[in-house]
Amino acid sequence: MSARNVVLMAEKPCKNKSFLQKTAPDRLHKHVLDHFVTEAGDSIANLTLAYRVFGRPNPARDNIVLVFHALTGDANCAGYRGPDGSVAGWWEELFQPGGALDTAKFCVICPNHPLSCYGSSGPISFAVGANEPLGSDFPPFSSRDLARVHGELLRALGIETLFCAIGGSLGGMVALEWALLQPLPTKRCAVLAAPAAGSAQAIAFNHIQKRCFDLDPHFKGGRYYGGPKPKLALSLARQVAMVTYRSPAEFSERFGRETAFSLEKDDRYFEMQSYLDHQGEKLLLRFDPNCYLKLLNVLNEHDIARNRPDLLEMIRKIRTEMLFVGIDSDILYTAEEVERTCRLFSEHGASARYECLHSKYGHDGFLIEFERLGTILHKFLA
Repeated sequence: MSARNVVLMAEKPCKNKSFLQKTAPDRLHKHVLDHFVTEAGDSIANLTLAYRVFGRPNPARDNIVLVFHALTGDANCAGYRGPDGSVAGWWEELFQPGGALDTAKFCVICPNHPLSCYGSSGPISFAVGANEPLGSDFPPFSSRDLARVHGELLRALGIETLFCAIGGSLGGMVALEWALLQPLPTKRCAVLAAPAAGSAQAIAFNHIQKRCFDLDPHFKGGRYYGGPKPKLALSLARQVAMVTYRSPAEFSERFGRETAFSLEKDDRYFEMQSYLDHQGEKLLLRFDPNCYLKLLNVLNEHDIARNRPDLLEMIRKIRTEMLFVGIDSDILYTAEEVERTCRLFSEHGASARYECLHSKYGHDGFLIEFERLGTILHKFLA
């Protein structure tokens, strides 16, 4: 596919804001990049990046922690005050006083990835002069692109160094690329439940999710705006994903072969089925199908060795202290894959160490095991 020039509609925020205004808490900030060129050569004008800030930068601005969210995550990694009162974050417990990301010590910035649908530009964005969202025509991004674009965001905010970059799953892939690219000098980097490249099995799981959309008549190649949403496809894709996010042991302990209430008298409806249907319905309320597919492609294409004949030399030049955390029950990105990635870095000169997070919750352990993960991160950030 030839490179494209895309000009997005954007309401440009005031460029005269002070640093303190750009990093104020309890609001969703938006910064517009005048121009960004992706790894594939696509040129995007007026690319919006949404982000939240938790805690305050110190005078030296050397307490900044950058958090990258996972596939369907957002910028709300910690709690904040919104129009309707307090809103909890998906890593809320790590931000408690004395916690790994205590905001009395750190200033945490969490951006929403492009391609997502929580404030940053993506498939639901409009090009100038268009009467419907770009949808599947929005340019693809790689994990490398996401690291680069967030680097541009921090530089635009006036941040020159980073204390730590941290992310899990998709966010961990972005953190890996951040360590290699070094958009800003970074003291530490934590990679959670993310490998150097997605395995054949992970690609297989994603392939089944993507095929769900091909079989949904409402998808229409991604041009469903203005008509029925491909709800069945997104719900089924999420259900497939949920099977990979948790562990067989947890499912057995939690659901076993228990049955749930069903209106279909002639068909047994298991608690396991009810749980998956519920998860599919929940995603329908908050996510866009085109955004989901674009982000699945980021997972598939992630490979730190791609187009890098000098990868080992890049690793040798890393001066960032690195932490890799694998989850022993993870069937999506296994602990062995994460540990192998750590060895690749440590054996070629990087300061890298590995920790195993023991959890029954599978891949989602980094979003659930707050006490155990908090202990690991607190030690690393101390």
